[in-house]
Amino acid sequence: FEAFLHLYPKNALAGNAQYWLGETFFARNRYADAAVAFADGFQNYRDSQKAPDNLFKLGVSLAKLKKKKDACTAFASFAREYPTVAETMNKRLDAEVKALACQ
Repeated sequence: FEAFLHLYPKNALAGNAQYWLGETFFARNRYADAAVAFADGFQNYRDSQKAPDNLFKLGVSLAKLKKKKDACTAFASFAREYPTVAETMNKRLDAEVKALACQ
């Protein structure tokens, strides 16, 4: 994924590649790297179909890093910016927010 992003940063699938790069880090418990990858995916590819997923997984990664305030902020941003997507992921979002006791 890194090679693809390096060679084709403006490709229509770059946001997708950035998300999956984050997932590879997350799957290997490299949560700090995952958080950076998901944040980059959200910030750099806001129009990508994976932008909501990048923001949500940023929150999950931050939660794994015990960065509660930042994770809660990411989840609140996700719910605010993607209300229709958030609705379909409502149970997962609610579980994450509840586990962190977000305000």
